[in-house]
Amino acid sequence: MGGKLAAKFAGGREHRIYFMARGAHLEAMQRQGLILMTQGKELHAKPWNVSEDPTEWPRMDVVFLCVKGPDLAGAARQIQLRLGPETVVIPIQNGIANREILEGILPQARIAHGCFYGSAYIKEPGVVVHASGPGRLVFGGDPEDMDSLMPHRDLFLTADIPAELIPQVEVEIWSKFLFLFPLSATMASFRELLGPVLEEKEKRSVLVGLMREVESLAEAKGVALPEEIIPRTLEFLQSFPPDSKSSLLRDLERGGTNEVDWLFGPMIKEGQRLGVSLPLTKKVYGDIRAVWSLPSDD
Repeated sequence: MGGKLAAKFAGGREHRIYFMARGAHLEAMQRQGLILMTQGKELHAKPWNVSEDPTEWPRMDVVFLCVKGPDLAGAARQIQLRLGPETVVIPIQNGIANREILEGILPQARIAHGCFYGSAYIKEPGVVVHASGPGRLVFGGDPEDMDSLMPHRDLFLTADIPAELIPQVEVEIWSKFLFLFPLSATMASFRELLGPVLEEKEKRSVLVGLMREVESLAEAKGVALPEEIIPRTLEFLQSFPPDSKSSLLRDLERGGTNEVDWLFGPMIKEGQRLGVSLPLTKKVYGDIRAVWSLPSDD
């Protein structure tokens, strides 16, 4: 996801684009830039600078934080000295606690919130594949920020990134969470691809049950999700290839960092705070830990 956005921006030379990366991915981009494979084409992008350490960078106008959820706080601390009162920070992690975390770490910046519709992954160091989805960015901030965020929307459109600036961004964040969290959790629990999750009765029942619990929690928070959001989301999922695989399942298969705690933790915590019972969410959380032999979350 981060690689797709970075490649789109760096494809032109109107703006100075800086990439923050690490390891083999960093080394490859320092040598050859970033290659984005999308819609049967290859886009070669050369950023102004690629580094693991941004301390020598100038003050940033816009910062996208596209790391995995568990790495969000660390990335924010790493970039905080490059931010000023006019810097806009847009986190695009899967989850519902991103903006709250960043507001505690980066009080000097303007924290927006966003979500990205599409699936992308690192094929090899320096090469990112846009696998599926429209590649659309939806973002926003507080209502009084709408006018000041309009130039950023125009920047995305200039980079050929379908972007929409909306005043009630929390509705969009929770709408995507209702799509992503139940799907990722069900796939991980059953070790299954999208097709069987949608078509097999037991798995589809878990998927829909988790969607209902997300809907109940959003309602308790005062987030008014669209009517018929669950059937519409199920219909939308039918548009994806049946062999689609969530990033969570891919990460669990590969080992290393995953977003299990990142996705389930805030959901369960909010449920406890608001007095919303989430029995299926808690059961699936335990199932995933057992199926994948994950360490205790104590």
